[in-house]
Amino acid sequence: MLFRSISGTITDVQLRNPHSFYYLDADTGNGQVERWEIEAQSLALLRRMGVDGNTVTPGQKVTVVGMRSRNSNLKVMFANEFVLESGKRYVMNRAQDDSAPQPAGIPLPKEGRFVATQAAAPLSKRLAGVWRWRPAGADDVLNRGGPSPMPLNAAGMAARAAYDPLNTPAMNCVPPNLPALLDAPYLTRISVSGDEVLFEHEYYKVKRKVSLTQSVSATAPAAEFGRPVGKFSADAFVIESEGYVQNPAGLASDWDANGRGADIPSSTRKRLREEYTVSGDSRYLLVNVTVEDPVYLSEPYHVTRAWERVAEGVAF
Repeated sequence: MLFRSISGTITDVQLRNPHSFYYLDADTGNGQVERWEIEAQSLALLRRMGVDGNTVTPGQKVTVVGMRSRNSNLKVMFANEFVLESGKRYVMNRAQDDSAPQPAGIPLPKEGRFVATQAAAPLSKRLAGVWRWRPAGADDVLNRGGPSPMPLNAAGMAARAAYDPLNTPAMNCVPPNLPALLDAPYLTRISVSGDEVLFEHEYYKVKRKVSLTQSVSATAPAAEFGRPVGKFSADAFVIESEGYVQNPAGLASDWDANGRGADIPSSTRKRLREEYTVSGDSRYLLVNVTVEDPVYLSEPYHVTRAWERVAEGVAF
């Protein structure tokens, strides 16, 4: 991924969800000043990085490193890093940072899943808690560009090629769908209660209720996040879902490891299988995902994502 750096003076700061904005006057070197709009992460991510309203303020000189708009006529950038005059660096997302050391990936077991030990607590108890996405390998990164790893058929490739960065669900503040939601570098809280498992995704405040008793009915109305049904076994929690509505970014978002710079749509024939296994020490959670959509995919697509448990007390 190519980053550009811009140095200048901050003129305004707007911290808000889902994205924050900074405005910067950059000296062009010929006596003129360019006004740049710098888009940054949400309040939740900024605060966990130690960035608040007093970190970067109007009148402060900073260097911003990030991705500028594809339209070279626009003075717009999505920030990945702020460098203060003191040399202090604030990296928004190290999985997108080509200059910072990458976080160590979670070591995946050879079989692609964790197997519970007899001494471990029941999976329902080990699954509960707050988790955060972590890279599991060199390819488990966000928006590195290049072709999508998904097995796109002709319709899928044509749809990806027709992607318009100026007209996307994200620009209209529409939440990402599955499996992209599982790639977001935000927190996810999982709660198990009675006949239901609740997934609370910090990103866009998405809540998914997974029934443990109901079966998927072909006559039930379609839903944004499908009709999910879950089942516990000795060592895995499996969610099967179908009944999705059409979505212009239903298979991948432009920022995730499957979209790699372009949204990929989904149809009403999309089906998803999520398998969650927890390490014996309850520290890691593996998510094995299989997504099907014969309208855009030539075959089912399998991918593994890794999450790490967050210590109690972290603000959600």
